Amino acid sequence: MSSPESPRASGAGHVPDSEAEIEAGPTERAEVRIDGPTAPITALAHVPTDLRRAPVLNDYDFGGYLIFAGVRPYIDGRADMYGDAFVANDDLIQRGDAGAAAAAIARYDIRWALVRPDRPLVGVLERTPGWKTTYKDQYAVLLVRN
Repeated sequence: MSSPESPRASGAGHVPDSEAEIEAGPTERAEVRIDGPTAPITALAHVPTDLRRAPVLNDYDFGGYLIFAGVRPYIDGRADMYGDAFVANDDLIQRGDAGAAAAAIARYDIRWALVRPDRPLVGVLERTPGWKTTYKDQYAVLLVRN
């Protein structure tokens, strides 16, 4: 039982119950995340765990979220790290250059793709033998190579 002088008894303040609460602080709460233009949460949830470890061809806008989720992206917002030639080639891929896409898929042994539905790359992959759309929503399309 708390003594009358303790903050807990007087309501004057919050006394942490554990070391974890001391580190995290009493006001931190679980963050609720929802799908958005840079966070394909539901689409990524449809990727089997073993496939997540395989090389992915992703939309530039999704790279940061993939890193957050523990997936190594093809590209992300750190364009300077990739170099001008790589970024320019990715732009060709996203715009639907079938040759550039095929070359990247072969070179990096890409097994799946996560791109925005408005990208021409979606149509290129859907028409490519061995590729199949396995999930689609307003923010992302998930395609898997057999």
